[in-house]
Formats: sequence, C-alpha cells, structure tokens
Amino acid sequence: MNGIGCNISVITKIEFLGYKGHTPQSFNEAERFLNEAKVYSLNEKIVDKVIETRRKHSIKIADAVIASTSIINNFTLLIRNVKDFKELEIEIFNPFSDFKRKD
Repeated sequence: MNGIGCNISVITKIEFLGYKGHTPQSFNEAERFLNEAKVYSLNEKIVDKVIETRRKHSIKIADAVIASTSIINNFTLLIRNVKDFKELEIEIFNPFSDFKRKD
C-alpha cells in the first residue's frame, strides 16, 4: 500500500471484510488494504450522532454509523452510494463521478 492510509469506520471494516464474495486472494488484499487504514470504533460522540441522524432521516444503521463517524471527525465521506447520504450534512466525494458537495 506504500504507506497510504485512510480513515474508516469499524462498520466499513466489517462490511469490507465480511463480503461473502471474497476469494481467498481478494480477502487477503482487503486485509492488507485495511492494515493501512485507521479504524474508528464507536464512541459516545459517534453513538449520539447516529441516534440524532436516525431520528431525523431514513437511513440504515450501518450507513448512519459511517456518516456519523465522518461528521464527528470532520472527514470527507468517500463513497459511491451518494443517494443514501444526500440528506445529511456531510461533505461527500464520489470518485466514480467526480461529484463533490457540501450541504
């Protein structure tokens, strides 16, 4: 990975490694990629933000955890699935469409 890291929610790690379509090789590559990432676990600030977000918006718990982790830590959310996050007050970057916005 050349020492290039990123910040991810523990939910992202679970989703990434828990993908049932992994081959042994792709799973090992995913693990190597995540070894370069800083994984953010749940804490009270994130949990409170998840609760607030879920009370205001129709969003899945996993997506709310990912978004709340980004919001609390002032990160840009790098994601392809922009539609599930469009109502949130979060900076989003979709590398597949060069779409960037901040509400």
